[in-house]
Amino acid sequence: MSSMMQSEVPAVPDGVVFNYLDGAANHELKNLVAIYYLSQPDEAFAARGVARDLRARQDPELSWDIKSSSVTDYCERSLEPVGAVLGTEIRTNSGKKLTAWQADPEHLEGRLALAGFFGDWGLRWPELSVQQAYGNTTSPTEVRSPRVRHILYQAILNSDTAYSIAELTKVLGGAGYKSSPEVAIANQVNALTTLGILSKTSNRRDYDPLVQVVRDEFEHSSFALGETTAENQALYGAIGRLGVGKTVTINQLVEAAQEMDDSIDDAKLRSYIRQGVTQRNGYPSLSLVNPEAPSVFNEQSQISLTEDAKQPIAELVSGVESIKSGTGEAANMYAGRAKQILDTPHDVSVLIAKSREFSPYVNSQERDETNQQLETIVRDLGSVTTDVAREELLTRFGRKLSKPFVREVLNDLVYTGNLFFGTATVEPHQNVLVNSYTLPK
Repeated sequence: MSSMMQSEVPAVPDGVVFNYLDGAANHELKNLVAIYYLSQPDEAFAARGVARDLRARQDPELSWDIKSSSVTDYCERSLEPVGAVLGTEIRTNSGKKLTAWQADPEHLEGRLALAGFFGDWGLRWPELSVQQAYGNTTSPTEVRSPRVRHILYQAILNSDTAYSIAELTKVLGGAGYKSSPEVAIANQVNALTTLGILSKTSNRRDYDPLVQVVRDEFEHSSFALGETTAENQALYGAIGRLGVGKTVTINQLVEAAQEMDDSIDDAKLRSYIRQGVTQRNGYPSLSLVNPEAPSVFNEQSQISLTEDAKQPIAELVSGVESIKSGTGEAANMYAGRAKQILDTPHDVSVLIAKSREFSPYVNSQERDETNQQLETIVRDLGSVTTDVAREELLTRFGRKLSKPFVREVLNDLVYTGNLFFGTATVEPHQNVLVNSYTLPK
């Protein structure tokens, strides 16, 4: 190991870098498992031994359970397919054969440097996760989200002006998508906007496309129509009156909803419909008439990194590029940092805890509990921002949840009518507004 650390890490081929991004870089625990194997290349380890050792390497006060099935899953589905580890067998003291894995010696130093960098980045930026920045590795096509998002960030950071979706698609050469690349990239941008990593601003305030009613009844897996907002109820009243097949503009649809209930907030409803039908994340009863319409609204929107995400994303991109180019100093430093992280109980604990904090699966399992706790917090405080809600969840209930997840739950509570949505001024001298949530009056 020491001789490897002293030698200069050579340039890492693009294919190796992007394979690592797609297979390991998008999850803190998966990357930590990669560090475990890559930093001990002369030995093979079975999953249960890795899980046991990672549990033992944690800070006792911050310890999280790690299942051997998770290690197996990471190795079989991610690390081995991208060339980070090789499958093999080992024998126990009793002679029993066990499936095991060992670091692939090819491009070992480069992969170890990447693993060390992503671990270090995760420790430096506690409020942003690689799970958010890179997304899921599963895909119905050969194109994976992590590499698409990485080159998307590069394009935005390297440009002096903001891109529209159409321009971004052209700059990225379609990002490898063979079918409807503009729609696919628009979906990535929309997901990153929801996470608070990207922002979209539009110069078209008069955007009023034609929509068609494709379903005249409200359908939702969790809510009845009567449990949703007055705006939503009025909208579906209008949709039912118009009937399936009717084509109207969004403004005409909002006017029809106002006829059902003149007390609704027409601006809010208009905004919800525009976002829902153009981003395909709401109002399945409506469909844009123009088949190219999913990108129409986005073509008018200028894409940029949010202020909170600008520095961490810039560091994410520059760090990967420095290792890929084989500049030596940075790559050697991060290869050494990987071993240091593995030998530091606090670092191991923080990364494992972070993998859980930002996990969509873990958060979805605890959704009902989060709903109840947030309603209690709003009831006690009267009005909260997302940041205040997160602080209260940690202080009162010992739950550290990611900001995008808390924002998502709060917005769902607005959708069901359990909370109201507004804005609050947090820095009056700078005229800075943030979203706030209150109980219905």
